Amino acid sequence: MGPIIREYIRVLTATLEEASFRGVLLLMQSNGGVATPEELSARAALSLLSGPASGPTAGLLEVAAHGWDRCLTVDMGGTSFDAAIVDGGRPLVMTDGKIDRWRIALPMVDIHTIGAGGGSIAAVDDGGMLRVGPQSAGAVPGPISYRRGGQVPTTTDADVVLGYISPSSFLGGGMSLDVDAARQAIGEQIGKPLGLDAIHAAAGIYDVVNVSMAAGVREITVRRGLDPRDFPIVVAGGAGPVHAAAIARELEIPLLVVPRESSIFCAAGMLVCDFKHNYVQSQHWDLAHVDSAEVAAIWRSMAERGTTTLLGEGVPEDKIEYAPSLDMRYKGQ
Repeated sequence: MGPIIREYIRVLTATLEEASFRGVLLLMQSNGGVATPEELSARAALSLLSGPASGPTAGLLEVAAHGWDRCLTVDMGGTSFDAAIVDGGRPLVMTDGKIDRWRIALPMVDIHTIGAGGGSIAAVDDGGMLRVGPQSAGAVPGPISYRRGGQVPTTTDADVVLGYISPSSFLGGGMSLDVDAARQAIGEQIGKPLGLDAIHAAAGIYDVVNVSMAAGVREITVRRGLDPRDFPIVVAGGAGPVHAAAIARELEIPLLVVPRESSIFCAAGMLVCDFKHNYVQSQHWDLAHVDSAEVAAIWRSMAERGTTTLLGEGVPEDKIEYAPSLDMRYKGQ
């Protein structure tokens, strides 16, 4: 990743200089913090999966005003649905991620992603079952109702047919949606094979995608021993608020928060993320024979590196916090 990221940052900073940019450029990391271009150029792997990593911080900001230090964030865009947890005032992280079958041991915000978005394609499979996603119509041609040449029904088309999206006020009235074309396609491609009219077929698409997203939320809560009913949902993404109530009903969650910045949720979250750096070192010990002095020496070394980095990024020394942690496993695990 290094050469790709370094070249991207070089072009970006050069373009900003040409545009007479006088601000401070910070880039998002997958651990939920921001860093300078120089730091990310040196440690490119920190940018992997960084796109949605600011969402949990944005969610915490929304619920903190109501006295909560925990929440679920759900972000439904055009192609995917991202769910994450904030508990005890901090986004939950993982240190055992995989990207394209490669194991990643760096701490990353634990975000569960499924292929369910506004552009997710609905179809009836050979077994007569209704499926929604993970294939997407994308932005072009996009949903049928967008009038851009789309030929297959999507989640957005179902939302339009059901009246959950207004065809006349879409994009502030700047784009009119074709309800009739969406209804006809859903009736022909989904309703006819299932023996349903277009409205009931659209309702089926809506229900299927909602159940898939609720299952995604259960994946990041129940598998951690957490009860999703204990967390308010902060709803984000262009399509999130259209489906959030159904997801909350499926999970028996009583409280929804829809921020004004819902459609630019992660972008807004980046503006409030702290500088944050993780330093990881593998050391194999039997717990019964750990040398505490050696542990302390390793910790001091990493803390000094972190301090040097943060001071170089302009963070005052009295604002620096340290959070040591250990990853442990059973023998043979």
